[in-house]
Amino acid sequence: KGLGSPGIDAALMPVISVTLTHTPELSSRLDVGYWANDTQIPPPTSADLSATFIPISLNLLYRPILLHDFIPLYLGGGAGYSHLSVEGSALDLLKQQGITVNEGNSGLTGYALIGLEYLFLDNQLSIAIEAKRFLKTFTTSGTSPLDLDFDGTAIGLGIGFRF
Repeated sequence: KGLGSPGIDAALMPVISVTLTHTPELSSRLDVGYWANDTQIPPPTSADLSATFIPISLNLLYRPILLHDFIPLYLGGGAGYSHLSVEGSALDLLKQQGITVNEGNSGLTGYALIGLEYLFLDNQLSIAIEAKRFLKTFTTSGTSPLDLDFDGTAIGLGIGFRF
């Protein structure tokens, strides 16, 4: 059985990052993001579901110096904490179907990433494109448990300024 809801819309997730450069090859970056979604389930079910997702990650980035002059590539990985909050009357409908959303769905998350960063204006301004793979599964319980897999790949586009 389903709730009769259209798929939850994917949306842009703004992220604020602070990067510390340790050597020309190595840097660390702290990312904090925020994503919220409100979904209305149409009649005959008529319910609402809102979700908030807040990922925080600490990444280590490596730039292969021999390649960086030709391809401004960087590789990275890290760990973080992800918080998911789900509310709304659709939770009661899920309970009727034997599914309970667990309250303790926040926890540690792992990350792997690859990106390209182009520098302009005497290396003060940068534009980056990045693919970040994160591994986190939020679970439910009850007679018909299901997993909400947030283990996917996020594509990011960023603008940076160095000072």
